[in-house]
Amino acid sequence: MADPKPLKIKPQREIDSALRDDVRLLGDQLGYALRSQVSNEFFDTVERVRLAAKGARAGNQQDIHALQQVLAELPADSMLALARAFTQFLALANIAEQHHQIRCTRKALRSGEPVDHSLHQGLTRLLESGIEPERLHQTVCHLAIELVLTAHPTEVTRRTLLQKYNRVASILGQRDRSDLTPEERQLLEEDLQREIISIWETDEIRRHHITPEEEARSGLTVVEQILWNQLPRFMRMLDRALIKTTGKQLPLEAAPIRFGSWMGGDRDGNPNVTPEVTRRVCLFARWMAVNLYYKEVELLRSELSVRTCNKALRERVGDAHEPYRELLREVRTRLSATLSALEAELMGREVPEHAIFSSAAELLEPLRLCYNSLHACGIGIVADGRLLDLIRRLMCFGLTLTCVDIRQEASRHVEAMSAITQHMGLGDYIEWDEERRQQFLIDQLSADRSNILNELVPDDRVREVIDTVKMLRHIHYESLGAYVISMASQPSDVLEVEYLQKIAGVTRPLRVVPLFERLDALQNASDCMDRLFSIPWYRQRCHGRQEVMIGYSDSAKDAGWLTAAWALYQAQEGLVATCAKHGVKLTLFHGRGGSVGRGGGPTHEAILSQP
Repeated sequence: MADPKPLKIKPQREIDSALRDDVRLLGDQLGYALRSQVSNEFFDTVERVRLAAKGARAGNQQDIHALQQVLAELPADSMLALARAFTQFLALANIAEQHHQIRCTRKALRSGEPVDHSLHQGLTRLLESGIEPERLHQTVCHLAIELVLTAHPTEVTRRTLLQKYNRVASILGQRDRSDLTPEERQLLEEDLQREIISIWETDEIRRHHITPEEEARSGLTVVEQILWNQLPRFMRMLDRALIKTTGKQLPLEAAPIRFGSWMGGDRDGNPNVTPEVTRRVCLFARWMAVNLYYKEVELLRSELSVRTCNKALRERVGDAHEPYRELLREVRTRLSATLSALEAELMGREVPEHAIFSSAAELLEPLRLCYNSLHACGIGIVADGRLLDLIRRLMCFGLTLTCVDIRQEASRHVEAMSAITQHMGLGDYIEWDEERRQQFLIDQLSADRSNILNELVPDDRVREVIDTVKMLRHIHYESLGAYVISMASQPSDVLEVEYLQKIAGVTRPLRVVPLFERLDALQNASDCMDRLFSIPWYRQRCHGRQEVMIGYSDSAKDAGWLTAAWALYQAQEGLVATCAKHGVKLTLFHGRGGSVGRGGGPTHEAILSQP
């Protein structure tokens, strides 16, 4: 390929030479793409705009006028191409910066320097602050962090482009090898050139609306391609950091991180998320999980040709020459049957009668048996390889990969309650004050289950709410997470969902999570929870644990970033104090991520800023 003509866009601040070289390389390749795929004239226009914008930012009036003139003379299609050019450069520069952060971290780790934000450094600082090693170990072992995936409409970057950006980052990483030959380096730069031209020629915007089911499958692909492989690595890093700082390792079945999802379950304002969509999304997630475990068991069975085993395993497999392979053969057969059953259910066919895995505990049992046997026989180093990684995946991902949360807006539950009370001849629930609502709900929750839903003939809006709650009975409980109530503000908002689950016959009701979003709701959050905990029925129902979600996006839109940030902080302080007063353990669900307006920003600093 021809040598690229550089696109001379440079960062405004002094940066590391390695990062500067990467940014220059990517700019050069983008410049080549613009010249070869559009025209030399277009490239020259981009350069004029860049230079004029640089001077305008410095306050040069002549450059401000020149920039305005260039932009005013551009036709609409050229304006779009111009915006794309600068957008793609910024995306490439971000890739270079992220890669440079990784490079700096690896350099520090090789030299033995402390790395800010690393697991080891964080645990060391806690010890230095006076935390006892035993307390630190216990705290880490009982961590319960849930990362919740969502497909928000503000995320417009196509998965196709994200995959191409990942390949650009991979090429930058390969270029850092010190043993590259000149030919290998040239080949990598040609690969980079191809990727950037492909990026330029790829449409950034989807040309059709994807369905909630497609969103969920796309999100699960992230789990399959990234999280599935990275989680065991993270757990090993945490284990080593814990041993170095406390002298004790992470328990085998610890699950400090789990994963949730709103994809296929978030129906707040989205009529396309139906009960059937949620059911199918949960089934597909289970199918993908079982498929991933099947592949891992295949690899593990190939690896565990060990003949020595303990008494417990020998009793299980008889006189099999290779006991671990024999046990894992049974596991593989059962996983295959589980896949067939899930496929049949997804396709609407009759589910075959086979022995399947219905829970994570059932799959854990034979894996734990293998693990204990290997350690008992003095070959624990083999157990602590692929087998340990598989067990830790199972503890964190379960048989579902993610737990789907149900989210619905509070007023929709009020509409359902109105239909129920009118059918019962008690009047319109909507017109009742908060005290009357609470008293009715408490009385009903304390009474025997009613068959009211079988007699009700609701309108379409109410039917969707009721069908959603009924659907919860038919989805495996491990596939479901929380029932989140958006725009919550009163105790009755929580009690309504508890009541709807009861009369729908949900045997394992979901935990109900109020979401406080707008400024007035945040300011009233601790009082709302105080009144809720003062209800004896609810205190018994929550079992001393409560999850509360706080919303960053709607609070910022309602009150502005600064006011919202302060209100969010005060709300959390109040919630912590209220839960402590009632002896309730609080879990805070932070609805943050993405842009600054949605609470985005460095996660490490965000965590340190919390009460």
